[in-house]
Amino acid sequence: MTQESSPMFSKQDLVALKAYDVFLDDHNETISDRLRADLSDDPIVGMIMASLSEEEQMKQDRLSRELQKAAIHEGKWETYTEHLSRQGIAYAQVGLKFSDWVRIITRYRDYVMELLKEEVYDDNEHLLLIIKGKNKLIDYALDVIGRTFINELKEKYIKKSEQLELALSVGKIGVWDWDIKTGHISWDTIMYQLYDLSDDEFKNRYEDFEKRVHPDDRQRVYDEVSRSIESKKDFITEFRVLHTDNSLHYLTGRAKTTYDQEGVPVRMIGTNMDITDVISKQTEIDNIKNAIYKSNLVAEFTPEGTITYVNEEFLKLMGYTFNELVGKHHSILVSSEQRESKEYKEFWQRLSEGKHHEGRYPRITKDNHIVWIKGNYNPIINTNGEVYRVLKIATDISPMMEAEQQIREFNKRLEEKVEIRTADLKASNKELEHFSYTVSHDLRAPIRAISGFAKVLDKNLEGKLDTQGQHYFDVIQENVSRMGELIDDLLAFSRMGRTEKKLIDYEMKTLVQEVFGYHTQTEDSPIINLTIGELISCPSDRDMIKHVWGNLIENAIKYSSTREQTDIIISSEAEPDRVVYKIADNGVGFEMDYVGKVFGIFQRLHDDDEFEGTGVGLAIVHRIVQRHGGEVWAESKLGEGSTFYFSLPKTLKT
Repeated sequence: MTQESSPMFSKQDLVALKAYDVFLDDHNETISDRLRADLSDDPIVGMIMASLSEEEQMKQDRLSRELQKAAIHEGKWETYTEHLSRQGIAYAQVGLKFSDWVRIITRYRDYVMELLKEEVYDDNEHLLLIIKGKNKLIDYALDVIGRTFINELKEKYIKKSEQLELALSVGKIGVWDWDIKTGHISWDTIMYQLYDLSDDEFKNRYEDFEKRVHPDDRQRVYDEVSRSIESKKDFITEFRVLHTDNSLHYLTGRAKTTYDQEGVPVRMIGTNMDITDVISKQTEIDNIKNAIYKSNLVAEFTPEGTITYVNEEFLKLMGYTFNELVGKHHSILVSSEQRESKEYKEFWQRLSEGKHHEGRYPRITKDNHIVWIKGNYNPIINTNGEVYRVLKIATDISPMMEAEQQIREFNKRLEEKVEIRTADLKASNKELEHFSYTVSHDLRAPIRAISGFAKVLDKNLEGKLDTQGQHYFDVIQENVSRMGELIDDLLAFSRMGRTEKKLIDYEMKTLVQEVFGYHTQTEDSPIINLTIGELISCPSDRDMIKHVWGNLIENAIKYSSTREQTDIIISSEAEPDRVVYKIADNGVGFEMDYVGKVFGIFQRLHDDDEFEGTGVGLAIVHRIVQRHGGEVWAESKLGEGSTFYFSLPKTLKT
């Protein structure tokens, strides 16, 4: 674009602009320096200038001057205009008012005129030409910056209005305007939602608003509005509103009244906000608080320990009245020893630092009795991060503490009894050991004598005895042998009750195979069809369990010996807290009516002429399993075989 084709200025205007431009070539730096020095103390402009270095300010001045010259001499007004527009936007964004910008331009004009007066011009027409160019350029710059400035402010206003409208909508805040003289009330759209009224229902009158207010709140709201207007104080209240579906909503109202010069109220502008959710949450909190306060001991203190509140439950326990405690220090509730202790002072020091405490505490009642409470001391922090209150919530555990004391005393007495019983048991075991020694030595001696003399007689009388006499000698030998077996089994049964268990992990299947091999190693051993399923290992005393399997396997073989084929099945099954082992045979079996006698000592279900035995083996099985914390039982059917079970716990029990 050239200067001749510029639509902004006439040819005469461009001549004037060029004349002014020549003047600026000589004086622009002086004008800029004066203007910066003068405006540096301005409260508004000076603050903006302070944000830029002097070098940056001079750089911007040079840029403005270059663009200005290009516009005047080369017609590049578009670039210069964009530069001025950016200045207007920048001034608006930093908070500069348009009046501040006009003040700057006015001072600029004044400095230019002062310099023109100092110059000596012989040609008045040339002086007027420079002044005309100055006015044209300044007016143009002011127009561009002003329009941009105003547009930017409009955009900011629109944006803030949209933000405000959004905030009011999200916050459920309605705005109303009441012309007190005419009685006309204007509402925004949110107000209609808050009161559940349509355009047809709301006729811009106070009565239309009032009919939605809860009947119990109407007179109070009316009185508060009247007092606010009369006292010239802001109107602040809360009230309830009934919607058409009978739902209850809580609103808060705030308003300010304006008055004319005579003090007559003319207008009230205010807001209503829906606080139903807030009230609902507060009600929930209050209900929870009431539940806590009614079922617990509650007290509040200052960070230093001064009592500020106690509830009824606390007063009942401690025996004080409210006024006797509030204002007193917490130390009134503790013993004199505790009050003077270092721990007590540190206790309150930590609470004042915001540290939570929880535990059991002894407290002294008004009548000097000790009660025990269990609870929490909770420091309450304000918005500044400071402890402003300590809340104590506790329960009375005095009965529990008394019960614990009784339990301790009972345990002490029980321990004393256990010690006595243990001593008695040791003495009994010693006697039992002595008895075992007697049985093992003293009782065996006459049996050996009987057996020995019977053999001597048998040898000396060999061939001299008749058949009946020889039978008597045979019976004596058999019963002597049976008596020896009974003594051995009885001693084994006794040892199983006294031997200390050694719980270890081992392979159960290996143990069973070892025991079975021992009982089938003789030449006359029957052929047995043995099936061993999965045997789950379980911690136990290997030697003792070996006796269990020995007796069970021996019985299975013995009571199946009358069958053409002996079938024995051994397996196990895991249960949640134990392992169950079982051994099944196809032997003679027994009637289940007699199952209660099976595990009793010296109890037999078959005669000696059928199956030999002492009646002690299964009693040993029962005792060993019982010592491991397990169980034994049996299932059988006469003529079809028997299944014996025993269980061992999965957890070690010493």
